[in-house]
Amino acid sequence: MDSVIKFRGKSSNPNTKGQWIFGGTIPQKSAIVDLIGHSPLLMPVDPNTVGRFTGYTDIDGNDVYEGDILLLADSDSNQRKGIVKFVYDCWYVHDIFSAKHKLFALFFVRTTMSAKVIGNIFDVNFDIRHATASSQNPP
Repeated sequence: MDSVIKFRGKSSNPNTKGQWIFGGTIPQKSAIVDLIGHSPLLMPVDPNTVGRFTGYTDIDGNDVYEGDILLLADSDSNQRKGIVKFVYDCWYVHDIFSAKHKLFALFFVRTTMSAKVIGNIFDVNFDIRHATASSQNPP
């Protein structure tokens, strides 16, 4: 696991509103220092969308961030979906789509299950009652 500390957040700039910005963050989480370009830029973001990189990647090599939705599969092909959260000083996958709402430690998930990022809580409209996630925008 990398010890890289990076964040992402949705831009609140009117010209780039809704686009993901990646980089470092300031204490208020209202802006991210965009380190992608040649010189660092302070980019305003919606603080409610800021999530920290977990240091883990999914089976396709995609970075896993706080707020991502993971599709988990064990060796028996049982599947479940969960949201990545930082709880009790540890990264967990919160299985909100089952009746038991279990927490799975992310390091345990990585060693016993395959995990794939299938979305995040900021781009997906949830219907928790029916345990589904769709990419439709909320009304």
